[in-house]
Amino acid sequence: MSEKMGEYLRIVRERIPATYMVKIESLVSLKKAIAATNYPEKDHVELNHFTSGNYTWALCLYPEGNKKDDGKDHISLYLKLVEPLDKKVIAVMFNFFIYDQLRDNYLMIQGLKEKRFHVAKTEWGVSRVISLNDFDDASNGFLKDDSCVFGVEIVYAYVNVQPQVAVVHTTTTTTTHLKSYSFKWEIPKFSKLKLPCDYSPEFNINGRSWKLNIYPNGELSSRSIDLYLCLNSTSSTKGNKLFVEAELRMKNQAKLSEGKDRKQTLCRWFLAGGMRWGYSNFIGLENLEDFKLKDKIIIEVNVKEIALVQM
Repeated sequence: MSEKMGEYLRIVRERIPATYMVKIESLVSLKKAIAATNYPEKDHVELNHFTSGNYTWALCLYPEGNKKDDGKDHISLYLKLVEPLDKKVIAVMFNFFIYDQLRDNYLMIQGLKEKRFHVAKTEWGVSRVISLNDFDDASNGFLKDDSCVFGVEIVYAYVNVQPQVAVVHTTTTTTTHLKSYSFKWEIPKFSKLKLPCDYSPEFNINGRSWKLNIYPNGELSSRSIDLYLCLNSTSSTKGNKLFVEAELRMKNQAKLSEGKDRKQTLCRWFLAGGMRWGYSNFIGLENLEDFKLKDKIIIEVNVKEIALVQM
């Protein structure tokens, strides 16, 4: 299942969180401990610190919701940068988790947009992860014998030093705009694909190797097709940044003249070889028939602009 929540997507997955998990043996006791603290705001707890990507983080839990962030009567979760770096910005993509103790899977709140941590903004999170009614409902499996498990997964984190340099100080930064490019990928016998994902043949744009990555039955959800643009791991950016504006398209092969292609626009930074950007739930499987012809689908990418920023 999935449910969009602004800049986050609610998904159920089986894979364990990769970065940090914490088990709370007694939620009632934790709430009492929070209420007994000397802090003015007795509504949350900063759980044990952990490290990821050479930075120190903390998972902050509001067991009755962060009311200042419209989270009343919900579980609220936040990721906190414990030691912010002076004059530096850390760009982070992360996901939150609650363990379902009945079904042995996880409710994942997947981040859809990169968040920027710095001295003036050390926390980002979700005020309405799940309503307290749903969380307390024993049939949902999140709270069992007053015990619960929360987690966070940091997908990536990288540092920008004085991020305005690339715009302001042209004496130290050079931006080169490279030509556009189009690539078409035909996939015959689409319904016969057996692997969880498939890759297109490699294609070259201005000396760098790219490919498309498709999940015929979704990477996290079994009801959709996921589609990504990948910068091959062999293509180094040499410490520079590639800004890519591209359109991912699935051709509508229905004979009806009003049939429209499925397309999504991508505007992202590629910082190193091996990175990918795209869309989970690019198209639902229930909408696929107009896009197949004799079990063949056609995927196109139109790279409208690549800007190489040399630092």
